[in-house]
Amino acid sequence: MITMFAVLLYLIGHFGLMLAFYPARFCFRLYTYVLSLFLEDHSSVRVVVIGGGFAGSRIAKALESQCQVTLIDTKDFFEFTPSILRSLVEPSHASALQIRHCEYLSTANCIQGVVSEITPEHVVVENWWKRISYDVLIVASGSTYNQPFKEANAVIATRANILSGCAKQLELSDSVLVIGGGSVGVELAAEVNETFPEKRVVIAHSHEKLLARLPKVARQYVWEYFEKQTNTELLLNTKVTTRTDVGYKTKDGRSVVVDVAFMCTGISPNSDFLKSFDDKCVDKRGFAVVNEYLQLEGHPNVFVAGDVSAVKEEKLAQAARLAAKVTVSNVRAYMANLKDGHKHPMQAYEPESLPMIISLGKYDAVLVWGETVFCGIVPALMKEAVEWLVMVQY
Repeated sequence: MITMFAVLLYLIGHFGLMLAFYPARFCFRLYTYVLSLFLEDHSSVRVVVIGGGFAGSRIAKALESQCQVTLIDTKDFFEFTPSILRSLVEPSHASALQIRHCEYLSTANCIQGVVSEITPEHVVVENWWKRISYDVLIVASGSTYNQPFKEANAVIATRANILSGCAKQLELSDSVLVIGGGSVGVELAAEVNETFPEKRVVIAHSHEKLLARLPKVARQYVWEYFEKQTNTELLLNTKVTTRTDVGYKTKDGRSVVVDVAFMCTGISPNSDFLKSFDDKCVDKRGFAVVNEYLQLEGHPNVFVAGDVSAVKEEKLAQAARLAAKVTVSNVRAYMANLKDGHKHPMQAYEPESLPMIISLGKYDAVLVWGETVFCGIVPALMKEAVEWLVMVQY
């Protein structure tokens, strides 16, 4: 139960972070500029980064002072995706989660478009007037949610702009279906519950437990949270398969009558352009196969970071940022090799156990780190602090 003290604590922390945001961003940009003065010059090297998410944006920002960087992204901004679900019930929050690529990148060339093909020398972008040449290619194209059925009536919870645009539709609806009971589905359902307790919320999950990969304590806390919500119905071991005139139908023939649905199912890597480049470098699930230095198998000048790589780890934002850090180090070593002909050592990427925070509305959350679980207002504040810390660095 959320107390007034917990709400007050949250508000104090929230406004404190807001006041400190722009001074902290200025200090970080100054620090980054000073560091760039001491980096080795590789201005003749052309580096193309595909994807402007947590990995791609960080890599482009780190390398732009050393070489010719081109960032290609399907959108023109970076977005803090772990917090986008709040924009569904609080549309104004979307702007706080985004910053245009051209605002935090000072010298890199930014191209908005979809990569359709890559060759050993060029990247082809749909409807772009020329091919983009590269010496080093970095694939950080991320992932998208699976669409388990052909009809596209369900809202796919991938971007804050999409979700904030659905805010009015949600407000006018009496019932909501959340398809998927992983972390995204749980968070989205909790946001709706907190803001619109009068609405009927149905969570359809194809497994027997919500958040199946998390420790039992975390699963139990989330289960008890939804058990207390009299407006919420959990449909476990239930796969939604088709759209109907009045809602959706499940694999076992059950009809779920709702006004609006949100897709929160598993992810698929954005790697179609890699398959035509070299089908041996993509595994059967579509993830890019890399060596220990995050180089694409058989292509030493192509690096891969983030969700699109086949590294076995939880596909988390902080994992993408760690992979970006290693990628930057290894790209610098690769460029040094090109420059002087000596073999500069690269850093092996080792997946780590990382914390995950699952929000249950604004004032409640579950922090999971390995087998350690911490619940309540403090993890909720921590998630806001992480959002602040990441956005300050842009």
